[in-house]
Amino acid sequence: MKKKILTTFIAGCFVLFGNAQSAPGTLSITPKAGLNVSNLSNNAPMQIIYAVAGQHGDSWEFTSETNTPQVIEQRFSGHSVRYGFTGGVEFGYQICNRVALAAELLYSVQGADYDDFISPDNTTERKNVVADMRGINIPITVKYYIYKGLSVRAGLQPSFLSNKLKGDFYHKGTAIEISDNKADYLSTFGLSVPVGLCYEYKSFVVDARVNMGITNIYNDKWENSKSSSHNNVFALTIGYKFSHNGK
Repeated sequence: MKKKILTTFIAGCFVLFGNAQSAPGTLSITPKAGLNVSNLSNNAPMQIIYAVAGQHGDSWEFTSETNTPQVIEQRFSGHSVRYGFTGGVEFGYQICNRVALAAELLYSVQGADYDDFISPDNTTERKNVVADMRGINIPITVKYYIYKGLSVRAGLQPSFLSNKLKGDFYHKGTAIEISDNKADYLSTFGLSVPVGLCYEYKSFVVDARVNMGITNIYNDKWENSKSSSHNNVFALTIGYKFSHNGK
């Protein structure tokens, strides 16, 4: 009798306190949310184009001599990491004790924050400039369990992004409205390689990964065809795993 009670207690402890690694054949769905820390490689120059009144003497104004706006192009670089939200759902299938396959649908806010700038002659000024690159990531990864509940994962991630250049731009102290802030020289499609660690405890899942960009953020509208930059992101998420095994 005592042996039976002890066996039941031990089995209960495994259920209550054990990790959440699934049995082969298990299907799972894991809602998750967390934080992105993103940046762009190779200094990632950006560009804005705007029109101001023609120059007359030392001032910028419309006059009878010059009534055509002057088009001004600014290219700039110098940026730091951007913090953003990521969240969505992961669908998983446990192939065997050690290997699982996962496909995710994630909303992701990424890009970079650009440094504030004032030109020496105070003609141009930039503040709060952000390369806002947000959209849908669809990582497909293979997970390999190296210990109970602890796995490494790697795969390929296509991204579909909506890119905008946001910020406050000034010309001689006057705010400039950027008519096209969609930054159409930035590609709306990208590929990256996600690599990371995942730990499952009970039904909770903590995931830390690095998404290493492998495609250029610029498309063929960018004038300098030699420019190259990649979107690199560190993501930390926590989720809750729902599992079903039809056996």
